[in-house]
Parts: sequence; structure tokens; C-alpha cells
Amino acid sequence: MLSEDKDCITIVISPLTSLIDDQICRLNKLNVRCAKITGIGEMERQTITEITDGKFSIVFSSPESVLKPYWKTVFLSATWQTHLKLIAIDEAHCISEWGDDFRKDYQQLYEIRSFFGAPLMALTGTSTKKVKKDIMQHLQLLDEDTDLVYKSPDRLNLYLQIFKKESTDYDSCLDWLINHIRTNGKKSKKIVVYCRSIDAVSEIFCCLKDSLGKMAYVDGIVDGNQVLLEMYHKSTHQDSKDRIINEFKTENSRIRCIIATVALGMGLDILDIDLVVHIGCPKTVLSYWQEAGRCARDGRQ
Repeated sequence: MLSEDKDCITIVISPLTSLIDDQICRLNKLNVRCAKITGIGEMERQTITEITDGKFSIVFSSPESVLKPYWKTVFLSATWQTHLKLIAIDEAHCISEWGDDFRKDYQQLYEIRSFFGAPLMALTGTSTKKVKKDIMQHLQLLDEDTDLVYKSPDRLNLYLQIFKKESTDYDSCLDWLINHIRTNGKKSKKIVVYCRSIDAVSEIFCCLKDSLGKMAYVDGIVDGNQVLLEMYHKSTHQDSKDRIINEFKTENSRIRCIIATVALGMGLDILDIDLVVHIGCPKTVLSYWQEAGRCARDGRQ
């Protein structure tokens, strides 16, 4: 994707702002010039001008932003017509999962192909035959013109275990987790607990924190900046989301357990998560595998 031609442009369509920001952060460390398209009113004028003038090697956008009339005009300019070399759609399974009744712009992404002669690359880590069919259909791709590259999603280093919930009390069915954190403190495994609703996130967080008491804090010292547990969901303030993710990424993170909804999921690339717990059943097998796939991305058993 990174050509020796410094004037080449790649546009990447991605579903989540947090995912885009993480990718931009990583690319900046590699000295790759990249930018993000959002609402015109939210962007700095200089950034808009530099994107228009083709000054960035990689330009990220959500489906909703990239299809706005202003950017359609930019894409038809001589600069973009000459230098756009690749259209990449990340997390392409969202075209199938979301397009019918949620974020409908996903199923309009074929429009961007009509502006350019550049090749299109659709990427996903979780796909079925149906999802593949939907992606092909909605991006208007033909079998004879499309190269399919894939590998088995089976992660041999993951161990899956199912427990029957014997009690409606979370402090009872999660006593093993409470004991683990109480015993190990900051040396506990890195754990993500996925819940099906924000209410469940709050309930489980409060249950764990109350059951642990002062042991919910590093070295048992009650300090709001030293708590071992955090909540993460769509209503979590963006500053808190950034703080939680940035801390959880570090090897010796103070945060050892995040209780979250699927808002903490797609594109989360933290290599050393030891354990993923699912409270309740995800809506689809693909959703389950997306959540389970956050675990042991460094290849450990």
C-alpha cells in the first residue's frame, strides 16, 4: 500500500473513529503522512486544503463522511484522479452486518468506485459465504475480476470453555474472577469481560468493585487513579476511552480488567490480552469470534 511514489494516495474507509485514530498514530510513528476526513465543520481548514491538494499518502474516512458532496468534488479533481492508487475498505463485513438498517451508507460505498479507476481492496477478519456474497454484491465486484485471498480463522492458540450460569448473582458466578484479581492485584491477567448491554456493564463493574473492596486498587491503596477495573461502552466519554485504551496497551498496565460492550472490539489490537469472558450470548457467531479474537493476539497459548 505504501508506494515509493510519494505523490500516491490511498483512501481507507473504516467504521470506527477509535480504530482510525489508532492507525493514524501508528503510521505517524513510521513517518507516513495521513489524515482523517470527518465533518467539514469539525476539521481544520489546513487539513482540508492539504487533503484536497493530495498532500497525504493515506486518507481515512468513515462511510458517512466520504460520501459527502464536498469530497465527491475533491475526488473528481485532477490531483485525486491522477494520484489515487487504491481504495481500501477495512472491516468490510460491516457492509453485510450493518448496511440494511444501521449505517446504511455502508451499502452505498460502490459509489466511490465510480469516481476512480483505482483498484479496490476489501478487508475483514471475520467472514462467511453469505458475508462474502453481500460484500461482492454491494461493492459491485465481479467474481472474474476479483482475487480472493484468505486463511482459516481458526486460532489454534485459543482455548474455549463454556460454563452454565448457575446463579443470577454476578458475585457468585464470577467469584473465580474476583478471587483472581484479589490474589494477584496488578499482576492479574489482562482480562476483557464482554456484556450485552450498558446496564450489564455497570452492574458487573459495581459487583466486582464492591466485592473486591480496597483490593480493586493497586496495592490496596484507595486512589481513583489506581483502580484495576474500568468500564467501556458507547456512552463512555471519548477522553476516558482514549485514556483506558492507551493505558491498557502498555505491557505493565495498571488496568487489569475492562468490563465492556462491543464498543470495545473491532480493530482493538492489544497483543497481550490473556482472557476474554462473554457474559451472555452475542447476536451472531461472527460477533462471538470478533470478541474472542481480542485474546492472545501475540500467539501465546
